[in-house]
Amino acid sequence: MNATNHFGDGATPFTFFKDKGGKRNHMRIAVDSQFPFFVKLVFEDGLSIPVEELELKGVPLLDVLANGEQVAYLVGGKEVLSQRPFNGTVDFRFRIMHVSRHHLHRRFRLRFVKKDGTVLYQTVSIEVRSKLKNHQIYPSNSSMSPSSSLNPSTKRRRNTLTRPPKKRVKKEHVSNEVKGSDEEYVCRDLFDRLLVHVANLCQQMRNLTSVVEQVTERLDTLSAIQQNDSLVDLEALRHLF
Repeated sequence: MNATNHFGDGATPFTFFKDKGGKRNHMRIAVDSQFPFFVKLVFEDGLSIPVEELELKGVPLLDVLANGEQVAYLVGGKEVLSQRPFNGTVDFRFRIMHVSRHHLHRRFRLRFVKKDGTVLYQTVSIEVRSKLKNHQIYPSNSSMSPSSSLNPSTKRRRNTLTRPPKKRVKKEHVSNEVKGSDEEYVCRDLFDRLLVHVANLCQQMRNLTSVVEQVTERLDTLSAIQQNDSLVDLEALRHLF
């Protein structure tokens, strides 16, 4: 199999900014093979991606084009891309739609394998981020580096960096709203977990209260028995005297 990367330097980890560059923002790799092969997205260490992480908030993890045609990644919540065979010369354009932060900050790889699972080729590790703030500098080996084919023109980028302060504040405000929505999603999840723990704790308290009541009742019964025994002893003594 012959494969040609059209993103990054092909040797070091690549950073993909999914929310920059518009519709042109795809990673591209051309593959030529004389026998059928399959495509699979995995984590950097080669582990498969859990089913529950293939789709987040209704957005599939991967968007793929093969020779300009859309290829299904999920069908009914199940990953089907790795089951579709490819052959010959195929030009893949793909983008990873989830940031690595939502997958425990793990990087990804696109693998090309035989039917028996033998790895024919795999891309460099890919870290997915949203975008950087205006005062930050994009990494050299990223989708927004000056040498990358995914990067808009230098002139357009320079105009973006020299926007008036008013527009810059508005852009940062939108960024803060996006960040706030992510934080709200995390806080909601933590709050739901806390409610479950509180409900369990309340149930345990009710069970403990029932046990205490039973113990108290038995102690009262035992005390009454002891008092009756004492009265019997006093009556016996009076009879003797």
